[in-house]
Amino acid sequence: MKTPGQSLVIAARSGNHAEVARLLAAGASVDACDNDGYTALMWAARYGNPETVTALVAGGADVEARDSHGETALLWAADNGRTAAVTALVAGGADVEARDSHGKTALLRATINDDTAIVATLLAAGADVNVRDSHGETALLRAAEDGRADIVASLLAGGAAVDACNSHGKTALLRAAQYGYASTVAALLAGGADVDARDKAGKSALDWAVGERTREALRAAGATPRSPKAPSPSRGMQP
Repeated sequence: MKTPGQSLVIAARSGNHAEVARLLAAGASVDACDNDGYTALMWAARYGNPETVTALVAGGADVEARDSHGETALLWAADNGRTAAVTALVAGGADVEARDSHGKTALLRATINDDTAIVATLLAAGADVNVRDSHGETALLRAAEDGRADIVASLLAGGAAVDACNSHGKTALLRAAQYGYASTVAALLAGGADVDARDKAGKSALDWAVGERTREALRAAGATPRSPKAPSPSRGMQP
């Protein structure tokens, strides 16, 4: 026979808010979890049920509880594109700097998923825009590598260090140029990126640039080639 706490987890996983409310009123253990360590709050966050999230938080749910994989409710919500749940969790005091096992925060996850709404929500909540994961990546570096011009602009507006570089010395501008993302290059240049920054191989954005639009944008910003032409980029080369 299931305990009230177990029934609460099942109700949250099923999206049955009325049953969640009934069980909370009856005194069910709000932080009960299933075999994977998922609490009712985690399921509500994962499936994007903000009303249930709010009710569970009001009922005393631990917003920083972690499942067997080290995930918090906020990390689940951000990873699954649940903007309303993210908002409810932040309002309930969730730590926006909580990290997963790879050192990624909710902001880094939302950036990787190209989720402009959650990125904006987390920035408004005070998330550290320059935080680095366990590989030394910032949100801006990841957004530039994937050509997410809108997110790049949001991150820059939120105070992202435009010339932060990765372990190979590549800035966001070098990455965007390397993969031919002309609109992202333009956003970074508008944000004050150093057009002649060079990586550890001595290459500049213009050296790495792919596509005439990208090269034109860099030249218009004053870039000058200062080293031999770099080889054509591939996903297997220095990131």
